[in-house]
Formats: sequence, structure tokens, C-alpha cells
Amino acid sequence: MCGLALVCVGLWMHLSHESLFYGVLLLDNPTSPFVILHRLAMMVFGVGCIVAAMGFVGGCGAATECVCFLISVSWLHLLTF
Repeated sequence: MCGLALVCVGLWMHLSHESLFYGVLLLDNPTSPFVILHRLAMMVFGVGCIVAAMGFVGGCGAATECVCFLISVSWLHLLTF
């Protein structure tokens, strides 16, 4: 659920960048450190996709009791965290 929430927040930030608070900050000063916030939306989206995929594979592995899925998710957790 957290992965899907991150995907939604990332898409919302990317699609409504003119109406968000950082849109005003970018328009006021394009050389400010807030330029990173433009890239933050895609980073949040990417992390959300990874978390959602790991949750889906882990849920499928737990539901079917497939050892291969569970080992894959364990290795992905170790590699990402």
C-alpha cells in the first residue's frame, strides 16, 4: 500500500507542478536549491514502483507459499536496504 501511495504522490507532484508550492519557488528563483524538487517527483514515483513491485511479488509468494518468490523478495530487500 505504501508503494502505491508513493506512486500516486509522485504522479501528482509531476502532473501538477505549476500549482504546487515548489512551482512558485521555481518561478521566483530558477537557480535556487528548490530546482531539485522538480526531479523529486520522478524519484518518488520510481521508489514507489519498486516498493509496489516488491510488495506484489512478496504477497504472491506468501499466498502461494512459493519458496522462489520468497527468496527473491528477501534478496531484493537485502539489496535495496
